[in-house]
Parts: sequence; structure tokens; C-alpha cells
Amino acid sequence: MQKSTSYHNLFNGLTAQDAEQIGRALAIIALIPEFTPYQRPKGTDVAAILMDFKVDVETILAAILSDPRLEELKPKPDIAKEFGKTVAALVKDINWLNTLNVYSTEMTDQPNQAETLRRMLLSMTQDMRAVLIKLAYRIKRLRILPKEAYEVRHYIAQETLDIYAPIANRLGIHQFKWELEDLAFRYLEPQIYLKIAKSLTAKREQRETCIDNFIQLLQQHLNKDGINAEIYGRPKHIYSIWKTMQ
Repeated sequence: MQKSTSYHNLFNGLTAQDAEQIGRALAIIALIPEFTPYQRPKGTDVAAILMDFKVDVETILAAILSDPRLEELKPKPDIAKEFGKTVAALVKDINWLNTLNVYSTEMTDQPNQAETLRRMLLSMTQDMRAVLIKLAYRIKRLRILPKEAYEVRHYIAQETLDIYAPIANRLGIHQFKWELEDLAFRYLEPQIYLKIAKSLTAKREQRETCIDNFIQLLQQHLNKDGINAEIYGRPKHIYSIWKTMQ
């Protein structure tokens, strides 16, 4: 199979065997008719997000093959036969997570119910990699959410803040957490989001450098005075800044 330029990053840093498997998965996806109207995230888009986290090849394969459009293929591919039982089980878990619809916006004012739902999602998933893929699906969904109606945008954004961002935090996936929170906040409070965003003239990398330099300077002064201390800091993202302001 010839590598498409849009999928090129899926092959970066892989062994020949892993690249061959991903190539076969992409060949299956390529069978989906191009004219099929579809606005929700594609498996390849989700896999591209996950590649930045150096995940294993089974996670990448499961992300690609969990593409909901595969339901349109007849006959449907035998994922377990082609890629193994682990990948097939991951795909099954992801498809379940992507079709689960038990959240209601009333949970915003009922934190116990939201926590119960978060625990249910984590406990009923056989492999935590499925949750990681689901979070990547949600990030991609938020990125393309402007195409949806206002009611859909508000529902998805609130569900993200109540359910998925806390799960990302619980799993220690902080980059996912802050992106989920910022994207959701952008749809829920667009004016406040833009106001804070405009005030952050420096990019996140620049703010991280500023914090690191300040930590070094403060550490030097503390050492000079014989004070042993551990100093750390991080730049806050937009939603975190707003929460602190409250």
C-alpha cells in the first residue's frame, strides 16, 4: 500500500513489522466510500493525535479500526483474525464508549452522579488504552464541533467538563486534560475564553521558559540562605485561569 501524505506521521519511528500492520489497517479504511457524508472523527485522525504520546502499535491499530464508518463495509473485516484478539477487544471497548449515552446536563449540579458515571466508565472498560483512545476521540470531536448546532456544541462541551476531563486528570494525562477543558470552555463561555486568550500574549512554551528561569533564580537565593526547598511551577491553561479567578 502506498502511504498517503496525510497518514505519514503514523509511520514515524515504527519498526517494519508495525508499519506493515498499520499499512494493512489503513488499506481497510481506504475501502470506505469517499462520498460517504461523515462529520464525526475518523479513526485515522484519532490515531494521529495518539502518535504524539508514543503509544504502542496495538493502540494505534485500535484507534484506526474503531472508525465508525467501518460499519458500512460489507462484509465487515475480521479484526481479531487480521490483527489479533487484543486489538479486537480494544476496538469493541472503544465502540461501546463511543455509543454510550447516559450523561445528562443535570449532572453538572449533581457531582455524585457524575462521579458515579466516571467510575462506571473506568470499571467497565477491560483495557485502559480504550479510555485513552476515547479521550483522543473527544479531543478531535471538540476540534470539529463548530460545524454542529449550538445545542450539540453545548451538550458535548459540558459533558467533556463533567466526565472526560476529570478522567484524563485521574489517569495523569495532563495534556489531554487541559486541551479538553480549554476546548469545552471555548464553546460554553466564548466571550470569556477570548478575553483570557487575548491577554495571554506569550505562547505556552514561552511561559514555561519564563517559569523555569524564575525557579532557577529563586532556587539560587534559597540555597544562598541555606533553605532546602523543592520549587515547581507550570503555566495555567485558559480554563484553569478562569477557575482560579472564580
